[in-house]
Amino acid sequence: MRRFIALIAMLLPLMAIAQNPDFSKLTKKYAGNDKVMVMNLSQQQLMAFIDDDDSAEDLKNIDSITLMMTEEKALGEEIFKTASKTIKRIKAEEMLSTSDEEYNIRVYTTSNDDVITSVILSIISDEQSGLVIINGTIPSDELNNLIKLQTDKMEL
Repeated sequence: MRRFIALIAMLLPLMAIAQNPDFSKLTKKYAGNDKVMVMNLSQQQLMAFIDDDDSAEDLKNIDSITLMMTEEKALGEEIFKTASKTIKRIKAEEMLSTSDEEYNIRVYTTSNDDVITSVILSIISDEQSGLVIINGTIPSDELNNLIKLQTDKMEL
């Protein structure tokens, strides 16, 4: 579980999106399920966790983050099946995909001109599955710089 949260924390500076009501039904559906952790954080709540100016700068364009996570494999598959339909319906493009022995990670985006308007991160492993929906706006070139920065950090 710590590795999952650490991975999400590491990827947060890569993402920012505009409020995406297409996923609100999904989060509402599972919010009452005791086998699914659903967490919604507003920008104000996010900033309460920040203790340095660099992190605050990285998060300035994020309005909110929704995190859904479960350790139930069948439930995780159900969530991703529903999320995949939404991803196709909103015509999100796959931005990043990676797999290793532990994780299958996919990042999707939608955009309006040179601004990323949605980023959806799905992480699937044998032990747990998660979906992160980040709301806000970010220029495409800034996102590309953040991706390069995070990639460089991962190689260290």
